[in-house]
Amino acid sequence: MSTTKALSLLVLLVFVSLVHATNQCPINSIYQFGDSIADTGNLIRSGPASSPTPKPLPQRRHKSPSSFKNGVNFAVSGSTALNSSFFTARNLHVPATNTSLSTQLALFKSHLRSTCHSSSSDCLKQSLLMVGEIGGNDYNYGFFQGKTMEEIRSYIPHVVGAITAAARDVIRAGAVNVVIPGNFPVGCFPIYLTSFPVKDPKAYETMVA
Repeated sequence: MSTTKALSLLVLLVFVSLVHATNQCPINSIYQFGDSIADTGNLIRSGPASSPTPKPLPQRRHKSPSSFKNGVNFAVSGSTALNSSFFTARNLHVPATNTSLSTQLALFKSHLRSTCHSSSSDCLKQSLLMVGEIGGNDYNYGFFQGKTMEEIRSYIPHVVGAITAAARDVIRAGAVNVVIPGNFPVGCFPIYLTSFPVKDPKAYETMVA
């Protein structure tokens, strides 16, 4: 079993055990950060690419479209873990709609200030915070704009650092249920296999867990 599958199973077992232990779901709201994997319409709501205005969507449980009682989705397609200035310094173009992880965190904190009438710890103790998946686009923009493997490898500590800092931020805010999904094995994606072919057939061999 792969590490990713093992971790996913562990998270599932933890929540199942909590539900059975209390006879009710311990989670009453979800706060989601991320990119297109979790975006449920924020990119469209952001408006024209020339002047993005993030408008996070509520996590809907009932029919009311305006209630944020069950959490907020801050994820926006195309978003990066790192700020746009990181890419500008490396001559990389990112979409104007890029809502970096730090921007999503700022929106999250603003939301808490406007809706949480007690301490943020009280508001978040029964919340699930999904910090990602995010970070894949940080590498995608580099790869598909011609950066070398060596340069893109140098992004890794920065991306990991940004995600780690975000996790610490939400924990300081009072979050106790935090999940940090890892990035996909992008080297196995068809678009990468066809865009960056190699002559060695062994490079395309896969192992089945």
